[in-house]
Amino acid sequence: ALLGDGVSVEAFFEYLPTPPPSSEVKKAIDTLKLIGAMHEDEKLSDLGMHLLDFAIDPKWAKALLYAVVFKCLDPILTVAAYMSYNDAFISQSHPQFRLVATTRKLELAGETFSDHMAILKAFQKWESEKATHAKNAQEFCDHNFISASTLDVVYGIRARLLGQLRASGFIRNKGIHNVKDVNVNSNNWAVVKAVLTVALYPNICTVNRVGRFVFDRENPEMYFHQSSILSSQNYDFLKNLPSDWVVYNEKVKLLNKIWIKGCTVVNTATVALLAGDLSPRSSVTSLVTPLVHGTGFTFSEIDRRACSPHESKVCFSVDDWIRMFSFDPAIIGLFTLRDRIREIVLSRLKRPELFPSKVDLEVIDTMVRVLTIEDARVGLKQSSVGQWPKLVAGDLLSVPRSGFAAE
Repeated sequence: ALLGDGVSVEAFFEYLPTPPPSSEVKKAIDTLKLIGAMHEDEKLSDLGMHLLDFAIDPKWAKALLYAVVFKCLDPILTVAAYMSYNDAFISQSHPQFRLVATTRKLELAGETFSDHMAILKAFQKWESEKATHAKNAQEFCDHNFISASTLDVVYGIRARLLGQLRASGFIRNKGIHNVKDVNVNSNNWAVVKAVLTVALYPNICTVNRVGRFVFDRENPEMYFHQSSILSSQNYDFLKNLPSDWVVYNEKVKLLNKIWIKGCTVVNTATVALLAGDLSPRSSVTSLVTPLVHGTGFTFSEIDRRACSPHESKVCFSVDDWIRMFSFDPAIIGLFTLRDRIREIVLSRLKRPELFPSKVDLEVIDTMVRVLTIEDARVGLKQSSVGQWPKLVAGDLLSVPRSGFAAE
């Protein structure tokens, strides 16, 4: 509304008394387009309009909206609030303390290959201990090298974000879309990772098992930052990782190397279904090698072993970099499911109060089954991420506490 006809966003910023660098403006515009918040004509999409309601990073606001649709709000609410403030895990300079701190963080993450799980478990255990006694909560934080004051702030941010979802019409006080309804899948780790994939795109990389590094569309060689639980693993761990795909929060350049932070390993089906924006750009084609532009990723280990330069295959293109091929034509079904998920999300963004149809619920249930089965198939273990509400403080009125497990 502030821009006149024919005035670009970049040109608008140039009129400001102290305009930001044009490179930063262009980068922000490109990011908004990439996540589906802005159209090519630089007008905000329905998603973009909703993101304006949240005073947090757009990707985590986007995560909240998807979490409502996928009915796994509580864990995503915690992660979004956490990522909107400071890291609660206190960095240790002494090697001995750093090793102990890393071990404790690994224990929190369990066998999930996820820094985000470590965050969730840390917050939930702190919340549970605080419900018993404040001293217990502090002892838990001290034992795990965690800042209790940071988690207190995260707790407050959670409440504000939940209140904004209510104000925007995505959550109702009772009936369909109430707090219990939007947490039906909160204890399903595979679904939570799906929302993380949506939120963190295009921050998706894949593993080079021989070279012991990861790479993405921009960087041919990256490494896990020492703050990530994945950095403390040995060669055999990386070589035998259950999946080739990793989503991450950010990357930093140190000592002439690129390091990624805030990592979670996800399965191939999750990337195929949820990576990318809301536009119908993905496609499925049948072809014989070479692949599009000579690049691509095998959909499964079976496809890797059976790879033949002469055999016809199906190529599933998510974007200009993520192209997966398979010798199993059933992969086409994923494209259909992806398209239906996109339609459901777009409808909900257009009308937050909209009640899902029976078909919509079946589509989401199908997505949940596919993601859960695929996690089990590749060896990514399901971990409990839900818990029953705990009374932590009495100053949040009707705002529910974290954790809603299925009955």
